[in-house]
Amino acid sequence: MTYLKVNVDAPIQLISAGEFVSEVPWKHMSRSIDNFELILGVQETVYIREEREDFEVGEGDILLLYPGRTHKGYQESLPGVKFYWFHFDVPATPNVLSNEEMK
Repeated sequence: MTYLKVNVDAPIQLISAGEFVSEVPWKHMSRSIDNFELILGVQETVYIREEREDFEVGEGDILLLYPGRTHKGYQESLPGVKFYWFHFDVPATPNVLSNEEMK
């Protein structure tokens, strides 16, 4: 697990947010964006790859995708998949910390 440490002297800028629900089998498109994306799993499982690492986001799971990295679905999600997504920017360069650094 990694942690994102940001300076909050200036606010984090929310770009967009929403709820995604699909009633048919679905797989995330391939893309690289210039902001962070936070995904909160609600129902079923989202199968998403960032660069070369695969993630399964299920109910109650949280995944943070980084700007400038390619992410895409690597397997179809079942009908009924549901998650919330948030795109945001941070005011300064964030630090990524490991479990050890976080302690």
